[in-house]
Amino acid sequence: MCQDPDWWPWLDLIAMHPNAWPDLRAWVDRVHTAGSVESEPVPPEPPVDHPGLVGGLLAPRSMPRPPEPDDETATTPAPPIGDSAEDVPQAPADTLDDTDGTAVGGAVPTPVPGEPAQEGPDGAVAAVPVRPHHHAMILAMAVACAVVLAGLIGVIAWRAYAGHRAARDLQEASTLCTQARDDAVRAIDEWTTVQSQARTLYDTSKGKVADDTTRAALGKELEPVHGATPACPAGGIDIIRSTAWTNTRTTQTATEYTNALRQAIDAVNASQTAKTLADAQAALAKRVTEARKLYDSSKGKVADGKTRDTLKQQLDAAAKLKDAKDVRKLKDARAALDKAMDAVNQSVHAKQEEDRKAAQEQAQREAEAQTTAPQPQPAMPSPAVPVQPVAPSNPAPAQPAPQPTVQEPAPSWSVPAPTGDGALSDRDPGL
Repeated sequence: MCQDPDWWPWLDLIAMHPNAWPDLRAWVDRVHTAGSVESEPVPPEPPVDHPGLVGGLLAPRSMPRPPEPDDETATTPAPPIGDSAEDVPQAPADTLDDTDGTAVGGAVPTPVPGEPAQEGPDGAVAAVPVRPHHHAMILAMAVACAVVLAGLIGVIAWRAYAGHRAARDLQEASTLCTQARDDAVRAIDEWTTVQSQARTLYDTSKGKVADDTTRAALGKELEPVHGATPACPAGGIDIIRSTAWTNTRTTQTATEYTNALRQAIDAVNASQTAKTLADAQAALAKRVTEARKLYDSSKGKVADGKTRDTLKQQLDAAAKLKDAKDVRKLKDARAALDKAMDAVNQSVHAKQEEDRKAAQEQAQREAEAQTTAPQPQPAMPSPAVPVQPVAPSNPAPAQPAPQPTVQEPAPSWSVPAPTGDGALSDRDPGL
């Protein structure tokens, strides 16, 4: 419009338009000062952000034409550019109606670009002035509609987002609750299994631990776990989260009880191991003492001397395991000593049996030798024979006649057993 010569007489109207930008008004002032448009051939371009969305919607779709004055009703055209500001064509103040802006006394107001034309009372076409705030009202209404529409869209979007988020939160809460209940059930089952093992160990470890306090501590840990594992409800995010928290606490409690129970089981097992090791060491030491006594007492009393040599080797091997911590080695050494001692004892018994048989055979041989040797018979006494007196050479006085003697029976006695040297006993009454 500023480059169109037809609009040059109306540059003041362009500058007075509410949509004119500051640089354009300054350009119009410079043109007025210079007195010619040729001094400023190129008017300034509108700002980049002008007119914007609303301005683009309200902008005219075609280039407006400058007003054409009417010969009968139009006022004198504006003077050419270069005159003073007072010479700009203006409507007389006394020819306008203050109420509706129509001409008074037949004067026709100056048409404004873009204003619709109307017919006056006499059929003449008159321009209807547009109040300055008309475009501002349209702009405000457009802005208000845009704000309302944006708010409505925002509310709809927020409600959709809130609904989506609520559904997502509900799904996540349900998933977490299900996982929490599975963990709680698994923790309770694990505690039940460990508790059964601990009960068996507590019953079978009586008198088999080095420290009885470990077994007493295990008995205290056998108390049952009090924890609920409720199922997850179908709806209600608050109740779902509460149920998940209950299962989580049950999992924590059961896990703590299980860990404590396992520690008590480990303590009892360690005490049993210590007891077993001490017993194995004591048993081996006792067996070494017994084996050494047997080794010393069996010298020269065994049928096979190799058994004593084997026993000595096992004694030396057991002496090296005095401070051993391996129960299996201690038991193996004791078993080897037992085997060697049994071999020595059997050899001693065999020797004793051989000596007994030898003595018995010697006694039998001596008895047989005595039986086969001739035994001397005792002399039998002869009967007494009367002796006839011999006549002496010298006669002697007569002697009384002898009385006949009575023959005594032969004495009887027992023959003593032979003494082995063939001599008769000096107590024989027949001698």
